[in-house]
Amino acid sequence: MAMQRKPTSARKPPLPAEVFFGGGDFDSPPPLGDTDRSRYVKVRTLEEAQAAEMNAWIEEAARVRGWRA
Repeated sequence: MAMQRKPTSARKPPLPAEVFFGGGDFDSPPPLGDTDRSRYVKVRTLEEAQAAEMNAWIEEAARVRGWRA
């Protein structure tokens, strides 16, 4: 007698999030997060990851105090 597998739920993997620890200080902060200085954005597609706005946040993160070694 063959074992029957239990059906698995079709869970989607969690969405990756890009966290900007000084994002609250950005000229145009990422939309998510409202505690302290941290802000984040959930990335759903490659196009979102490559968007001009994402690039601008990464560049601005390099200028925020505490991001340089």
